[in-house]
Amino acid sequence: MTHILLEDRPTDETVRELIATRGPGVSLFVPTHPRPRDGARDAVRLENLLREAREALEASPSRPDGRTIDATLAPARALTDLREPWVGHSGGLALYLAPGFARGVRVHAAPRAEVRVGPRFHVLPLVVERAESARFFLLALSEHDVRLFDGDRDGWTRLERADVPRSIDEVEPADEREPAELQFHTGTAGSGGRRPAVWHGQGKGEGKEFERRRRFLSAVARGVLRARSERAPDAPVLLAG
Repeated sequence: MTHILLEDRPTDETVRELIATRGPGVSLFVPTHPRPRDGARDAVRLENLLREAREALEASPSRPDGRTIDATLAPARALTDLREPWVGHSGGLALYLAPGFARGVRVHAAPRAEVRVGPRFHVLPLVVERAESARFFLLALSEHDVRLFDGDRDGWTRLERADVPRSIDEVEPADEREPAELQFHTGTAGSGGRRPAVWHGQGKGEGKEFERRRRFLSAVARGVLRARSERAPDAPVLLAG
């Protein structure tokens, strides 16, 4: 059985390892309390989360078999029989499980009891924990709505004056794009001998649209890097699509 590694705090190396690991992955968050009687309740809460995780894995698109699910969840289930993880610690545990992989990290802020199952681990709580009072940036990105936030563990504010385009149309409005060339020819004669006109394009529009998106993303990247260099050069940038 894979044994879980329980770390006292999240590190950059751990976060990178979790991001690089592919699932199906289980992310479990459970609060811990310093008093022994509360610790027993926390272990029971973990057992309940593991049941939820099993049901989610069984219903997931990857459909792992029962033996794979048992082996994946076993390292976390073993913690419920131990005293050390639960007694004398406030805050909580973040547990990450995948076939042949198990990591556990203590977090300072007590998390909400929660389980997530997906192709990637849910590492945002560790990123925030790692940052603590330090800064980070959050980029909400779509073609028609771009927002950049400056934040820390206490919250974030939108950077209204950052040199970042608010949408793709700020980089190149749609009506300024070169129109696709259209040609037509006559089709097969129908009833009455009339030949309908058939229109078709030259395909130049697709290349123009790709280039437009490339310029848009380049402008966003330049603006984010400029804001980061001016405000907090070492702060991470998180992307929300």
